[in-house]
Amino acid sequence: MALSVGLDTALTGLRAAQTATDVVSHNIANANTDGFTRQVVDFQAIPAVQGWGLSNAFGVPRPGLGVDASDIRRLRDAFLDFQYRDANSQSSMYQRMVDAFDKLQVVFNEPTDGGLNAQIAQFFSSFRDVASQPESVAARASVVQNAANMTSEVNRVAQQLVDLRKELDQQVSLKVQQINTITSQVADLNQQIVATELQNGNASDLRDRRDLLVDQLSGLVPLHTTEDAKGSLTIYTQDRAIVDGAAVIKLTTVPDGANSGLQKVVYDDQSQQPVTVGGGELGALLAARDQVVPQQQQALDALAQQLITSVNAAHQAGYGLDNSTGLDFFVGNSALTIGVSGTLLQSPEKLALSSQPNEPGNSDNASAIVGLQSQPLMSGGTATLEDFYRTLVATLGVGAQKAQAQSQNQQLVLQGIEQQRQGGSGVSLDEESTNLIRFQRAYEASARVVTVVDGMLDTLINRTGVLG
Repeated sequence: MALSVGLDTALTGLRAAQTATDVVSHNIANANTDGFTRQVVDFQAIPAVQGWGLSNAFGVPRPGLGVDASDIRRLRDAFLDFQYRDANSQSSMYQRMVDAFDKLQVVFNEPTDGGLNAQIAQFFSSFRDVASQPESVAARASVVQNAANMTSEVNRVAQQLVDLRKELDQQVSLKVQQINTITSQVADLNQQIVATELQNGNASDLRDRRDLLVDQLSGLVPLHTTEDAKGSLTIYTQDRAIVDGAAVIKLTTVPDGANSGLQKVVYDDQSQQPVTVGGGELGALLAARDQVVPQQQQALDALAQQLITSVNAAHQAGYGLDNSTGLDFFVGNSALTIGVSGTLLQSPEKLALSSQPNEPGNSDNASAIVGLQSQPLMSGGTATLEDFYRTLVATLGVGAQKAQAQSQNQQLVLQGIEQQRQGGSGVSLDEESTNLIRFQRAYEASARVVTVVDGMLDTLINRTGVLG
């Protein structure tokens, strides 16, 4: 009986070493797999069986019965996962804001010779030039053309801001679709993990896939998770659970009449409750679409409206070469609709440069319009038109720099946390190679025990009682 127990004990050592070798091999094979967590084998000594007696006939305590590879587990730190996902949400949000500001800076195209700041300066400069030759139709035509160039630039910027907002709106819908795809996959994995572990199977790889999906989801929307005793994960946004076991509450978008018909993110159930998003790519897209871009649109509209109001008032008070008066210089009521009067485009001689009728050489009204350039017409009488626009552009630049700094800082935080995660759960090929040798030696030693016991049995069975 004792020798057979020795064989069984050695066999447990062989099996345990083989299991450990298989796990090491699996780790090495997945060293470059995204989201893979290093796995280890938990060994547990097998105690002596009480039914056989805890000691033999001579009173010697019986030894244990070997080793059992009791579990295969992942080396995963839940707290680091929480930190990573929180940092990833912030990092993704800041990076999306950087992208939005980059696109805004391209739209305004400042400072350049063709930018709106230069166009405004050229507009007033052309009035200054024509004031010295008010009877010249060519000089008047130049004023009208420069004004047309300026309004075209205002229209271009305004239209591209509209287009940018629509683009951001489309991206909101795409991100909602991505969120729904990921949550559905997590719910499927929840079912697979629970079913596998209920049958005492190893669901480590399924858990890795699920954790990778949750990491990706955290870049889209802020979240936190809980896991129940069966291994099923529940994912919460700031409002409510979007994954609960095998159940998924999807998100959807609906037109928002209070927001120019742009898409509003709501829960796709009977409640149609709006989703509160305070971070991630989705949060950044919503903030850029509903706050950052509209602020630029409002500022540009204020500039255009003041140009229309001030220049029109001054122009209506003057007289053209043909004594026409009371004419508007600009048409429209916003940055998107501002334009030069069609009458002036067709008949530059109607440009009202004179302050009196029948005085073609009078340019007092032209000088009055030039004077608007230096008047504090914006920001409650504290800024000129050009100062206001330069402040708009400067504020945009400051916002872009701030977003860039926040993105870089948060990226460093994210990288630091990821390094910590990889240090604990990532695969080190050097360490795995060492483990491989260690378990190889353990296997060889157990095999040697089998050989020794086999020899002892051979002596007992075939040689005991045999006379030389």
